[in-house]
Amino acid sequence: MADIATLLERNLHEIFGEGDAALRQKAAEEILHEDAVFTEPHGIYRGGTRSFASPA
Repeated sequence: MADIATLLERNLHEIFGEGDAALRQKAAEEILHEDAVFTEPHGIYRGGTRSFASPA
């Protein structure tokens, strides 16, 4: 299991900093727990699901 610093770094670069939806999805499936929830003005995104990696 990765340490928190590594997870935060990957989350920043491989999910929020990645322009390619397929690569975001791959990273989300690898590092996010299925119970993860992210809320922002455009929606609520859950776990490593498609909706997390491809916001509407």
